[in-house]
Amino acid sequence: LALVFLAPALGGFLYGYDIGATSFVLSMMLADRDHDNWWHKFPKLQQGLFISSLAFGALIGSHIVLTFLVNSIGRRKEIRIAATLYIVGAMLNVMSGTILATTRFGWGFTSLLMGRLLYGAGVGFIMHGAPTYMAEMSPSNVRGALVSAKETVIVFGIVVGMLMGDLQSDYPANWTDLYGYSILFAVPMLILTFKMPRSQRWLLLKGYHEEAKESMQFVYKGNVEDEFEKMADSINNICCRGESINDDDDEDDDDVPGSLCSKKYRNIMVIGMGLLLAQQFSGQPCVLAYSRVLFEAAGWGGHTSIITVTIMGVVSSFTVSMVDRLGRKTLLAAGSTIMLISVSCLSYGFWGWDENSSGALSDTKKQIVLWSMLVFISGYQIGFGPISWTVLSEIYPTEIRGSAMALSVEVNFFAKFLTQFSFPIIQGMIGWGTTFVVFACIILLGLIFIIFKVPETKGMTLEEIQLKL
Repeated sequence: LALVFLAPALGGFLYGYDIGATSFVLSMMLADRDHDNWWHKFPKLQQGLFISSLAFGALIGSHIVLTFLVNSIGRRKEIRIAATLYIVGAMLNVMSGTILATTRFGWGFTSLLMGRLLYGAGVGFIMHGAPTYMAEMSPSNVRGALVSAKETVIVFGIVVGMLMGDLQSDYPANWTDLYGYSILFAVPMLILTFKMPRSQRWLLLKGYHEEAKESMQFVYKGNVEDEFEKMADSINNICCRGESINDDDDEDDDDVPGSLCSKKYRNIMVIGMGLLLAQQFSGQPCVLAYSRVLFEAAGWGGHTSIITVTIMGVVSSFTVSMVDRLGRKTLLAAGSTIMLISVSCLSYGFWGWDENSSGALSDTKKQIVLWSMLVFISGYQIGFGPISWTVLSEIYPTEIRGSAMALSVEVNFFAKFLTQFSFPIIQGMIGWGTTFVVFACIILLGLIFIIFKVPETKGMTLEEIQLKL
C-alpha cells in the first residue's frame, strides 16, 4: 500500500514544491536589479504569464489526457509521463538563467515559459492519474485518508519549496537553482513507476482479470478471491447498467465530452465541476502563489509565508485524520464557512489602502491581515484543499472515471490559469480590499452549493456510491 501511495505522492510533492519555490523566485527576480540580466524588468503582464504558465501547462496536459489518452494508457503510465515532463521542464527552467540566456529577454523568458509549460503538463497528468490511481487501488476504509493525504504532501512540497527559497533569497541571481532541485525528486518518482502495479479496476474494465487479481493481491495480501469476485461482479453490473441506459438515451455518447454530458451523468458532472470552480475561484490559489509579495506589500517579512504554509501542513494532517470520521460534506461546509469569515476580515484589513501611495498598513490592520490570512488558508485546508479531489475521485462512475477526472483536471487548471493571470491585473485596477470582496461572494455561493448539491460518501465503496447517485 505504501508503494501505491509513494509515486503519486512524489508527483503531488513536486507540484507543491514548484508553488512554494516560484513564490520566492518571483520575489528574487524583482529584487535582482542587475541590468545585465533579462529579468531586471518584470512588469505585471509578464508576472501574470510567469505565475499562470504552470496552470496553463497543466491545462494542456489534462486536455491531452482527456482527448487522446483517457482510459487507454492506464493510470500508472500517466504518472510515469508526469515524472518525465517534470524532469524536462525543470531542466529548461534552469537553462533560462544560464549565461547564454541571461542577457537575452526573448530566449531567457521563452525558455522559462516553455519549462513551466512542460512542468505544468506533468502536473496535469499527475492530477488526473494520482487521485484516480489511489482511489481505485485503496481499500474503502482508508481511501478517503489516502486520497486526501495527497493534499498534505502537496503542502509539504510547498513548505520545502519556500524553505529552499528562503535559503536562496540572499542570492537573487541564483533563482534557477530552486528549479534544479526538483529534478532530485522527479528521478526517483520515475523509477518508482516501474515498481508499482497497474490499477485493478482499470485492468478489470479492460478485461485483464488475472493481472487485476495480482494487482489486488499486491495491496490486500492474503486470500483476495472473494473480494476480487465481488469487485469484478460490481464493475460488470455497473457497466451493464450503463449500457442499458445508453440504449435508451437519444444522445450520442461516442465522444468523450458527449458521454459526460448525457442525462445519466449530468447531475454528477454538475457536482464535480461546481466543486472545482468554487475551489479555484475562492482566491486561495492566488493568495498562495503571490503570498510572499502580498505579505511584503502589507509590511510583513517574507518569512511569514513560510509560517503560513507550515500551518497549512498541520491543518491538512488534521483533515486527513478526520475525513473518514466526520465525512466529506461536513468538512467542506466547515472549511468554506471559515474561509468566508476570514476573507471578509482580510478585505477589511486592506480596505482603502494603496501600496503605491498609502505607505505601510497600520499595526492593527497588519495584525488583521496576518491572522485573516492564516485562518483563510487553514479553512481551505480543512475543506476545499484535501476534500475536493477525494469527492471527485469517488462520485464519478467507473466507466467514465478516467474521462471525468481528466475533464475535471482541465477545468481546474483553466480556472486556476484565469485567476492567477488576472489577479495582479485586477488587484492593480480595483485594489486589494475590493478584490477580496469578490472572493468572499464566490465563497458564499460555493457554500450554498455544497449544502444543497454535494453528497456524503463516507464509508461507502466506489460501487455503492455509483449506485446511490
